[in-house]
Amino acid sequence: MLSRQPATFAAVMPIVILLAAAPPRPADTRAVPGKTAFIREYQGNFGTIKLPGCGLPYDSLFDPFLLSEWTHDRPCFERMMQAHATRGDNRVVIDPRSDYHGQVTVVDLYHDPETFAAFVSDIRSHTNARGEGFEVLLFLSADGHIPSFIDARTGRRDLEAEAHWRRDVSALLARVGSQIAGVSPCWECRDQRDYMRPATYAMMGQFLRQQLRDAWMGVHLIKGSASVSSRRCTDEANADCRAEPDDPYGGSEPAFWATCRREGWCDGLLYQFADGPEYLEPDRHPNYTQAPGALGRWWEVVVRLGNDPRSEATAQGNRHGWVQVDLLAFEHVFDAYNNRSTEAYAIEFCKRALTYGGWGCGSASYRREGG
Repeated sequence: MLSRQPATFAAVMPIVILLAAAPPRPADTRAVPGKTAFIREYQGNFGTIKLPGCGLPYDSLFDPFLLSEWTHDRPCFERMMQAHATRGDNRVVIDPRSDYHGQVTVVDLYHDPETFAAFVSDIRSHTNARGEGFEVLLFLSADGHIPSFIDARTGRRDLEAEAHWRRDVSALLARVGSQIAGVSPCWECRDQRDYMRPATYAMMGQFLRQQLRDAWMGVHLIKGSASVSSRRCTDEANADCRAEPDDPYGGSEPAFWATCRREGWCDGLLYQFADGPEYLEPDRHPNYTQAPGALGRWWEVVVRLGNDPRSEATAQGNRHGWVQVDLLAFEHVFDAYNNRSTEAYAIEFCKRALTYGGWGCGSASYRREGG
């Protein structure tokens, strides 16, 4: 509080009040971890925690809701962060827009970098039960801010939408880039063909690497997918089987990874598992792989892509011509979100997935110590 100056002093000399700038928060000055630490020490749970009493859809602590609660209900936001903290989580998934099909109040900060920076700083100012500060994994499209990156007239890339995205992301990262340890270009954007072309995804990855030289960059795809490229299949009469004409990888799944690694912008895969019976009861759904149900496709991805020691052991030297990258058993939240399974089951599923390979999980509060 400023004390009032004596009247006699004010009468003979002008009053000059110096307002000191607010001291930076510890989160603003703490350096983000390097890529290796970010992925190998990853513990996050972006959708299987239940938190009654906050009015969240299905009581699910879905990390993209954090922005809405931070904006409209700070006590609930603090409860969400505390739920992560008590479990030892140290990574939180965020997005500049919170909506999720109208289930929470829409908040869109793509054009408000200052407020978004305050949100990120607030998250990073929290610590978990281990005394670790939280780091963020930032997603930057397919959240409703830009409806599509495909030109409806031509079916090709919408260059105006891409320019809009670059402007928005540049402004955001100019303000908050130093606090971003991990980033992904897009939620579930490939390998389906209804939102963006492979070349658009590559543009995003290359652009983000220019803005965030040292951030870990993960590729997030639809469930079961392992590449941005437009996958080819045997029925060439089916348009969904043919490689898209502007796919720089020619419909080759491994070519995408070889190219993005050579170009230096991709670091790993944020893998999304199948949901439903194959996730809930994998042993009742054997397949041609060495792992049942939803774990079967994970086994294939581990063999081809995983660069961790468990993946190497599972592959037994046969990588099928793919390059190796960081793997995270990232998403298996859908059944828990909709109250068809539990957080405890998600942890057990995570442990089982990690026996085949991967550095960690994104949907279960569990961390495998020692690699």
